[in-house]
Amino acid sequence: MTKAKRHRLTIDSEFNFSIFGIHTSEKDYKLCWLINEHLSLKLSKSEDIFLEAKNGVIHNYSAYSHFDDNEEILYRLISNKNGVNYLVEELKNIDFIFQIFDKDNVSKISSDLKKVENVLGVIKIDLKLIKAKSKQLFEI
Repeated sequence: MTKAKRHRLTIDSEFNFSIFGIHTSEKDYKLCWLINEHLSLKLSKSEDIFLEAKNGVIHNYSAYSHFDDNEEILYRLISNKNGVNYLVEELKNIDFIFQIFDKDNVSKISSDLKKVENVLGVIKIDLKLIKAKSKQLFEI
């Protein structure tokens, strides 16, 4: 009996972005407006994210983005829920995902998001805890 070959998959643990989970009862457009007001951003509606479920049904998740030309930083706000479905299954207690392509201002962004009206909680998400399939959703 021959021994099966093993292939080692190495995953780059360095990401050029951080993500935060936001818990709120606000609708996507209202949360976007509140974040824009509080963080002086210009998040605007971008193309929704579409995912096909195992049963073939396609679910869409709203997305907003803003690129700061001066700082060269991209910000994204993505809904994590669509009815009873989740964009990232591991984050069922999170309503929205806020993504920032900047490593320097992570603690300030977290602090600022916590001050946004009607935001009940903000948590920095450890990307190592998210399945590889879900991580692909955040890569651009």
